[in-house]
Amino acid sequence: SGTHVVTVSRSPKLTMADVDFGTVAVGYPSPEWYVVVANKGPTPFRPGSIVSSNQNFGITGGTCTVGVAVPAGADCQVNLILTPSNPGAVTGTLTVAEAGFGGVTVQSRLLGSGGEPALSANPSSASFASIVVGQPAPVQTFQITNVGLAPANVTVVRASGANPSDFKVTADTCKGAVAVGQPCSINVGFVPTAAGQRTATITVGTDTGQYTSILVSGEGSYTSTLVTSSPRLFTGAPFGVGGFGFPPNSPVTLLWADGTGGRYTAVTNAAGGFLMSVELGDHERLGDRNLVASTATGESAGTLVKVLPGVDFGWVPGSPGRPG
Repeated sequence: SGTHVVTVSRSPKLTMADVDFGTVAVGYPSPEWYVVVANKGPTPFRPGSIVSSNQNFGITGGTCTVGVAVPAGADCQVNLILTPSNPGAVTGTLTVAEAGFGGVTVQSRLLGSGGEPALSANPSSASFASIVVGQPAPVQTFQITNVGLAPANVTVVRASGANPSDFKVTADTCKGAVAVGQPCSINVGFVPTAAGQRTATITVGTDTGQYTSILVSGEGSYTSTLVTSSPRLFTGAPFGVGGFGFPPNSPVTLLWADGTGGRYTAVTNAAGGFLMSVELGDHERLGDRNLVASTATGESAGTLVKVLPGVDFGWVPGSPGRPG
């Protein structure tokens, strides 16, 4: 009896993609790039420091500000340039961290190369619309231009980074010789293989090592549904419950939204669905209830039912028991 108070500490889940600047002239700043810090929640994120480990990668601004909270479900961006001090590969790390004990940190790999640029991409980054896992988003087109002083022989068009299999080059007019000042194009499609933020780098390179990069990102999501065998459930009796549109081969927890009563667990099949039989407890709260199914990765669905007293076949008028 009495009041129980429980405190729960939850950290925000953050994502930040790697950035590849491509080939940049030694001693000259690249065009400005940006990288997005996405806060997936469940709590706000308050940057305490924003640091580049290599002075060749300069932080030029952005909407991520030290001391300013990024709410759950929102994002901010860090603007960057690369000024290579020497020919060859340049690498570094961008770190955005909360201050204090237990602060959350997110990092991004910074890549590039000092040399004579040959190719330029327009745009250099793009975001795809949020789409259900396994479904294709509208294709986006990128223009690649030879900005060098000689013809370029394009031999490389590939996806790399965190989720390269989610982004496919569906059309390409760049492979082969590209004259000075001549544009070509590539089409990129997005089909998420999992929920959440998905990122990749599309690299277009020449046979002499110069390259340009495109940062692509998108959001995968599930459309989850929960159903019961009847909208009327009886205490002490079994009922069927099923769901679909959840992550495949994943545990799903079923709870009552009011926090009382039974707790049940199912595992989805390869198609993201499940079907199970559950026996409602004798002492479940009666009335209108909301049964909710959720996963560890945040997908959820609910259904409204009415819980009624079960039939007691031993009850007769005038004796103790419940009416049937």
